[in-house]
Amino acid sequence: VSYMQFLHHFKYFFIVLTLLSISLAVNNAYGRMLAGKQVSLQTYLFTFTSIGNASNLTPAYGATELIISCLMSLFLFWSLETLKREAKAVDDRQVTLADFSVMLTGVPPRRASEVERAVRNAIGFEIVEEGLAVALRQRKLITLHGRFMQTERLLRSHVEARDELESALHRGVCLSDASLSRLIKLRAAIKEETA
Repeated sequence: VSYMQFLHHFKYFFIVLTLLSISLAVNNAYGRMLAGKQVSLQTYLFTFTSIGNASNLTPAYGATELIISCLMSLFLFWSLETLKREAKAVDDRQVTLADFSVMLTGVPPRRASEVERAVRNAIGFEIVEEGLAVALRQRKLITLHGRFMQTERLLRSHVEARDELESALHRGVCLSDASLSRLIKLRAAIKEETA
């Protein structure tokens, strides 16, 4: 995401740089230093807007180059700060138990309870014996899967209720107004859930 945002900003940045350079390119195109000496269309197209084709150089060239160089430097520092901010935001969203865990190895089994008690007293927090921490992306997938399964169960129950009412209707059973209304609502709900 950060890379795509960077490219998006870069696109507009290069449009600004192009607009700044356009007057110099037009001035170069009016020059006749290199354009008349070219033997092919490709070299002519390459040289007629270059600085070598300009008949006379003015201070505007240096000023424009200075402005472009300063803008590029500022853009690079701005991009670096934006990237650091994005990286921190991503890291903050991916908080897991591992960020707050300490693993002790090599503790003799006879002394484990003493070490645990000392660590518990030193930290002041509850020690989690067993736990599972899932990253944000996986949590979102698990939640999405749970919603999908819930919708599937709901759809199944709606289909069963609809089939039951329709079979009663086909057998010639006279349905009450409430049952007919429920049948219409069930059909609409099924249509919406399967869309």
